[in-house]
Amino acid sequence: MLDKIILRYGDIHSSAVKIIDQLKGINLHENVEETAIIAIARGGLIPSQLISYGLGIKNVYTIRAGSYSGDNTPSESGFLDINGLYTIPYEKYKNIIVVDDIYDTGKTMQYIINKISALNVTRNTDIIPCVLNFRKNLHPKNIYSIIYGSEIMDSSWLVYPWDNISEEGI
Repeated sequence: MLDKIILRYGDIHSSAVKIIDQLKGINLHENVEETAIIAIARGGLIPSQLISYGLGIKNVYTIRAGSYSGDNTPSESGFLDINGLYTIPYEKYKNIIVVDDIYDTGKTMQYIINKISALNVTRNTDIIPCVLNFRKNLHPKNIYSIIYGSEIMDSSWLVYPWDNISEEGI
């Protein structure tokens, strides 16, 4: 059985602040109207809200990428569905920040980035992946230049405050 790391909202806030500081350090083009945030539901919803408020970005979209079947087991065929990806007006933005809670296996973020990159309207758009937690032991080279708030160095199971609100102590 995997060890659990119980994260608190203070942990989430600290990671979000680190991400915001890193994003402020890159050229997001001075006009925040030219930047959009895409929250990967469900784990990326709360982090994307914190980042949007921290940077003053009001263009926030939600997509849902499902890779699990109804009984919460991974799908053998890969992603079962991706909703909302094709309704975003990408051509309006110079920067698209894609937000999720964790970069674990990397499959979700890689899939989303590849799908967005394949759209012809994103030729002049920077796609910036961000996650609260980056599993460093699985991705020592960080090939996608993921912006992250904290590194996870082992295979512990992370329990976010929104994972199970009825669990004791969360």
